[in-house]
Amino acid sequence: MAKSLRLSFYLATSARRDHAADASAGEAGRERLGHASVARPDGPLIWFHIGNDTQATAVRELTQRVLTERDDLSFLITTGGPSRAPEEPQVTSQFCPDDTLPAVRRFLDHWAPDMAIWTETDLRAALLTETHSRGVPLLLVDAKTARHDK
Repeated sequence: MAKSLRLSFYLATSARRDHAADASAGEAGRERLGHASVARPDGPLIWFHIGNDTQATAVRELTQRVLTERDDLSFLITTGGPSRAPEEPQVTSQFCPDDTLPAVRRFLDHWAPDMAIWTETDLRAALLTETHSRGVPLLLVDAKTARHDK
């Protein structure tokens, strides 16, 4: 994927916004700086990045259905929102890293997902670019539930 001049400038300047995690950042702050709070599970890891609680419910349902067919998989669910999705066996929840290259690289170095599926509508340039550059298959899905009022 060729980078535009604007994207290259954004990525270069976003690295300056990253700051070292300190003791006052807390677990959520450290996760947003790309530091994982738990170890990566062994085996294939599918990463879901979600935007809201409705998507979290749909993704949790999907992970449980997939596990009935492939119990060797593990899942990582990230969110940019104020709270994390609940954890379940084989499903880890973390905050999405800030959209800075240092945070994104720390996050991807640790988790090394085998596949990424995003349902959040906000595209994060550094995260998208770095995920692609590592060859991680990435699906962008609009997982909003449709409401049909009669």
